[in-house]
Amino acid sequence: MSEFARLKDKLSGLDRPYTVALTSGKGGVGTSSLSLLLAAGLASQDVRILLIDADFGLGNQHLFVGLSPVFSAEDVLDGACTIEEARVELSPNLCLIPARSGLIDTKLIPCIEMRQLVKTLTWIRSNFDLVIIDGGAGMSDRIATIAELTDAVMVVTTPDIASIADSYAVAKYLLQGKSTAQLGFVVNRATSDDEGKRTAKNLMQMIAQFLDYESNLSAYVLESDDFGVGRKFHGGLDPKSWNNSLGSGIRAISEAISRSMPDDPSYWSGEHWTPTHAISKLNNQMINDDKIKRDSGIQGGYVHAMPELESSSSRKDSL
Repeated sequence: MSEFARLKDKLSGLDRPYTVALTSGKGGVGTSSLSLLLAAGLASQDVRILLIDADFGLGNQHLFVGLSPVFSAEDVLDGACTIEEARVELSPNLCLIPARSGLIDTKLIPCIEMRQLVKTLTWIRSNFDLVIIDGGAGMSDRIATIAELTDAVMVVTTPDIASIADSYAVAKYLLQGKSTAQLGFVVNRATSDDEGKRTAKNLMQMIAQFLDYESNLSAYVLESDDFGVGRKFHGGLDPKSWNNSLGSGIRAISEAISRSMPDDPSYWSGEHWTPTHAISKLNNQMINDDKIKRDSGIQGGYVHAMPELESSSSRKDSL
């Protein structure tokens, strides 16, 4: 059974979409590119995919596919439109919810009504098998919230030492938070199979030794001319146009996601899909951030409130 077929078979046993977020410690490592390629690859195998660009204010998924959408994910959260109105259909099995690019006012307080939220979750649940979230880069409350609302988080890195260090920092940040998502890693732009495997192995050993977290979810993607940051994809979203190394890498990520899913579908209680959990969590954080901004007297800038990290006695923290 192929990687795509195995994942599709597991998804068919669930009563709601599985949710995976891709994020990274630093920008420019290919998180957005891999999110789109993964979505396109799975969609070509008849898996119904919803790709959400959650890099608010710095969204670029629509730029990769050469579109200028009217609505965005920010508009959905703000109650300015429904999620159906914001969606962009990229293929019969792939829909995109884009994010704005160049958003200056980051003081976003979602005001979506409960009835609309229930409709939104119902629409996603009825129309998709897998939700892929492009979480962007860095450590922030937004990333922590995304991790809390997803089933698995794949941290994207490259083999260079700075990227690896930043990926470790993101993993540490997420593991000290409240997320229960499975944590894995994708090594992008490896120059060889050996470098890809070695980088992933070393990173997972660091996580196990210093953070006391065992992860067997990893994949690597070889350096490819088929895509690149800052330019449109060569050959578009048709996996048949990709070279063998790129196709193999995307299948490897799919296989890692499949392994993150327990064989027993009853493992999921559906807690991420209750009407109040997602919006109340994000809304409360945004309101707190806005209060800090007002109390500080800052009008032109934006003060970002880092959450208080909760240390766990079951995890080492020696770095």
